[in-house]
Amino acid sequence: MNTNELLSNKSELNNSLDLIKDIVQGDTDALKIFEGMDLDRDALKLALDFLMNSGLEEKDKAQLISESWRINFKAKPPTPEEFITEKYLGPAANHTYSWVKDTFKEFMNPASAYRNLILYPHIGWG
Repeated sequence: MNTNELLSNKSELNNSLDLIKDIVQGDTDALKIFEGMDLDRDALKLALDFLMNSGLEEKDKAQLISESWRINFKAKPPTPEEFITEKYLGPAANHTYSWVKDTFKEFMNPASAYRNLILYPHIGWG
């Protein structure tokens, strides 16, 4: 469903708004329904913008922003610091040099000017 179809169908817009609220609160059944709606990115952005400007209380807006990852992911994506742990990298995380970790964290900073990073394994890259 594209943005024009969503705008022309008020009940679909309301359904998508309610589903987004449920998804943000962690409802996995709502996520399955939402995935079946086949909304394009512009329609999703429209629904989120509409929600943010619809008179929600500040605490609800904050929750919508902080939990919006649930719309695209089944589990919360890790921060760079969380990624460089045994949970994601296995035992290699315990032996990774601190300068490699620091380089990765610096590169993953959204305010960083870097856009390309090449880390290649060699003997002792740790």
